[in-house]
Amino acid sequence: MLYNTVFTYSWSPLYIETFVDAAVDRLAVPVTHVIETAVPSGCFKRCKFPTWFSNDLNFISGKRITFVRVLRYNV
Repeated sequence: MLYNTVFTYSWSPLYIETFVDAAVDRLAVPVTHVIETAVPSGCFKRCKFPTWFSNDLNFISGKRITFVRVLRYNV
């Protein structure tokens, strides 16, 4: 996605520009747009369960572990 967006952008206005400052200003707009669309804005939380686990299954599994611990210490 990143490479496709950069590749398909029309860079011809940059070649026409004679002043470096104006060329940098024109370059900053598409580069910023590409970075905002292609790069994730945050880090993803690593999940300790497989992807096929549902929230209900995680909840029930946690309850089971809690009850097993309670039962183990009370017996």
